[in-house]
Amino acid sequence: MPETKPKVLIADDDPHLRRLIKEALSGDKFEVWEACDGNETWNLIQSLHPDIVLLDIMMPGIGGFEICRYMRENPFTRNIPVVMLTAKSQVSDKIEGMESGADDYITKPFDPLELEARIEMHIRRYLRESDMSPVCGLPGTKAIEKTLSSRISREEKFALCYIDLDDFKAFTDYYGFVKGSELIRTTGTILKKAVTTKGGEDDFVAHIGGDDFIIITIPERAVNIAKEIIKLFDEIAPSFYEKEDLERGFIVTKDRTGFVAEF
Repeated sequence: MPETKPKVLIADDDPHLRRLIKEALSGDKFEVWEACDGNETWNLIQSLHPDIVLLDIMMPGIGGFEICRYMRENPFTRNIPVVMLTAKSQVSDKIEGMESGADDYITKPFDPLELEARIEMHIRRYLRESDMSPVCGLPGTKAIEKTLSSRISREEKFALCYIDLDDFKAFTDYYGFVKGSELIRTTGTILKKAVTTKGGEDDFVAHIGGDDFIIITIPERAVNIAKEIIKLFDEIAPSFYEKEDLERGFIVTKDRTGFVAEF
């Protein structure tokens, strides 16, 4: 499973500058793309969805400030980091760049080592924030892929524990999405607690999405972690039901085919 490289988009109408930036960025670390005008840049941003955009202010077609505003107004691109590249050093230009939504500002000519360091900093922040589950605060699919790739490449033995909640859809249909989100958040807390008490420092807990989670640990710890999860979940699960439903022992709602059933 090859590790995915962060995608860097260099948007500048100067081919010499694009080449300098590309040479400054390690091919082992980044997948570099180029655009020579504003229209090409905006099209690539929407289709490529890069992990960072190095954006020149003065370009043919759509200007850098305008592209940055487009990105911040679009829900699919609004969180992508933008570093403005410009020969201008006036304070007013920097202010306009920040007001348009830029995350950073580098004036040409620039130091290649500083540029790479800033790019890595913004990409780390972007990948960390974009991959965290908004419900339970656990890492998501990108972190899962990276962790698995790393352990496989090092030929480590590991156990992958897959956790999901039975009849979660019926629960949310009956009690609502707010209650369902609370249950997901609590489940994430349970998994972290189980790993803390029965696992090790190098164990990994993540939220795939919905009611699906995984834990990556070593084979010797997997069973004890699983038993601890079940114990902790069984202790807390009854508190999520109304008293009358708990006493009855089931809830009544529609199944996936639309028929009313007991869960």
